[in-house]
Amino acid sequence: MYYSAALFSAFLLLEASASFWGSNPATIVKIKLTESTRGTYRFIEVTPNNRTILFNEEKESLPVKSGAWARLTKEATKLSIKELDQIVVTSKRHQVDAALHATITIITTEGRYTTSTFDHNAPPEELLALKACLYRQIPPKMRDRFH
Repeated sequence: MYYSAALFSAFLLLEASASFWGSNPATIVKIKLTESTRGTYRFIEVTPNNRTILFNEEKESLPVKSGAWARLTKEATKLSIKELDQIVVTSKRHQVDAALHATITIITTEGRYTTSTFDHNAPPEELLALKACLYRQIPPKMRDRFH
């Protein structure tokens, strides 16, 4: 009986601390930045082992650079992942084709979470560091296509 009460108390404590600290989904399995407009489609998709970069029909799949996944997930977990769609987007130039439409999607073991559409060259401040980490995944020979 004592063990059951102790286990139940420990469970309640863990649940309370998870909600207090803003529980993010358990494990991130993929982070993806998608940018598009008429005639241009590009994305950067990163998993723990692989990074795939696409510009229109040119696709490059490479291993993840050492430490890159840890940096990406560190930046992602600074956000409230389950509330990505709540981040306020102030620039709307993508609505008149003056900027590429961009979204960031974080896929976890619990679900898929996507930001509202933002201008590729003017992301909300909360997303700047994560977007910069994703852009560092672009191989040198493709960097000129992601400005």
